[in-house]
Amino acid sequence: MEKVRLFQKMLEYLYALTPSTRKFVEEHFSKIDTDWLEHYFRTYDTNKVFKALKLKNIDLIKLLNVMKDNWNLLQRWFPGEEKFTDENSYLIVEVINIRNYVAHLNEEHYNSLTIFDKDIEKLKKFAEFLGTSLMPEKNKLYEIENDAIRHIILSTTTEQALAIENKFTVETMESIKRTKRRLESFKTAKETIDFIEDALESPKGQKIAEEVHSLGLLSFEDVAEEIRKKYYGF
Repeated sequence: MEKVRLFQKMLEYLYALTPSTRKFVEEHFSKIDTDWLEHYFRTYDTNKVFKALKLKNIDLIKLLNVMKDNWNLLQRWFPGEEKFTDENSYLIVEVINIRNYVAHLNEEHYNSLTIFDKDIEKLKKFAEFLGTSLMPEKNKLYEIENDAIRHIILSTTTEQALAIENKFTVETMESIKRTKRRLESFKTAKETIDFIEDALESPKGQKIAEEVHSLGLLSFEDVAEEIRKKYYGF
């Protein structure tokens, strides 16, 4: 459980840094090339269907890779900015490694809080490089995203189950109703995600998921991956 919490917290930090990374990349690469999105990000688009690239859809790993691969170009174009140092180029690589550890749930990485704390310090330095803080106290994005995440969960799982209430055991239906009330009470994305992650791990949650699946419905587990990809920018 402790490792799960560490991964979850690190995921939160990476998520919070994604908008600032997008802004930083746009501010710099747009000065180098007016068609910068196509020129620098098309090769990272694995979708075979040619579509217009939008900055808001570019995830963190692509942003970091473009920065890393074009570091010398950034140094030449912005010689007055002291941030494009060799030390910071190594920092970008470190952030990429942290992202990969978290995205691929490499459990061996966080064997101690010391390693976690060192990674936090690296992310703090990266935040300073971007001109922001690691976790802004007031982040409206979290409130917006929480509404979207909650809508996905309620519309695809809870409300579908409530529509066939008589098919469930009384105990399970009471749990589903309590879950709906809890989800509707959460104010932040963190609260919602924490609740879902706990439900995925608990024996009771797994038992309910089995009952839900037996009736041909989706469980939290079925929508969790969609939420991680769509709203955590990975």
